[in-house]
Amino acid sequence: MSGVTFRGTAALLLLVSVLSLAACGGGSSGDDASSGASSSSGSSSGGSSSGASSSSSGSSSSGGSSSSSGAVSGLTPTPGTVAFTKSISFGGQNRQVLYITPATATSANPPVLLMLTYPEGTPAFMANLTRAGRIAANYGAWVIIPAASLSGKWADNPADPLQTTDDVGFLATVIADAGSSYHVDTSKVYGAGYSNSAFMVERVNCDRADLLAGAAMIAATERDVVVPLCKPSRAVPAVFFNGTDDLVVPYNGLLTILLSAPQAYGNWQTYNSCTGAGATNSIPAAVSDGTAVQLLQNTACANGSAVALYTITGGGHTWPGNQTGIIDRAYLGPTTQNLDATLALWQFVTAR
Repeated sequence: MSGVTFRGTAALLLLVSVLSLAACGGGSSGDDASSGASSSSGSSSGGSSSGASSSSSGSSSSGGSSSSSGAVSGLTPTPGTVAFTKSISFGGQNRQVLYITPATATSANPPVLLMLTYPEGTPAFMANLTRAGRIAANYGAWVIIPAASLSGKWADNPADPLQTTDDVGFLATVIADAGSSYHVDTSKVYGAGYSNSAFMVERVNCDRADLLAGAAMIAATERDVVVPLCKPSRAVPAVFFNGTDDLVVPYNGLLTILLSAPQAYGNWQTYNSCTGAGATNSIPAAVSDGTAVQLLQNTACANGSAVALYTITGGGHTWPGNQTGIIDRAYLGPTTQNLDATLALWQFVTAR
């Protein structure tokens, strides 16, 4: 490749990233319209879960909070679940937090899937995009989805002087409040994010690994500036999902801004004190949609942890298995239907 062509390609990638990498996914992160969302439903489908049904508990976190019951605007209900929202005050901002719980409690101290919204997305749309309610219905866990700050983005980049919000502190408050108000098992909180919010999950794991029992990053790798700062206090399961046709967070990295997906996988092997390089397996295709999935996984890691990388050949900057059918930004690329990231990440992080 000539120098001119290389510079032109790099410039194009950089332009795409400048337009969307600041949020690592841009405003709607592609599938956010996630239609099918019924604004009149939300706390649906049978029964009440312990603690959730009242949702007017008036519980307060260290930053203050308020709750509301009734329909959750924009949320497509999942059978067998109850949903409610709560406002938690932290750092001078009130943020909405969505809770999706089993309609019938299966545990006095349920585990938690802490799912962070994509840039400028709402908790309800994130739940619709990922069909996260299935985790509550099928596994008895609580799904907790907090909104980002008023900027619409998560402060995942410690080298960015404009990111002054203490999102690590906010998430610590959300977790502590869930433990005190609803008696979830705070030792079994598993973080998951998409694009910018996936980078935020990484930052939490770097800064406060005591908060998470596992981490899942969809359409994110690792920021170059984070590597020397990332010193997790313990090893926890970490899994990446990356598409080879992702132009927002390129699979092969972006200049000195983002590492490649294999590099991020390698770094987390180091953080988790893994031995060996792991093994690669192909995931059988369920449909013929132009994508193929391979799983690289290393389970020989400290503290019974593991590191995994799902490579989606032909996949874009999308959530694997999303079925909303709404793509409002062509550059986000294809969404594979040969992998359900929501179920895969839960099964991975909870298997250890």
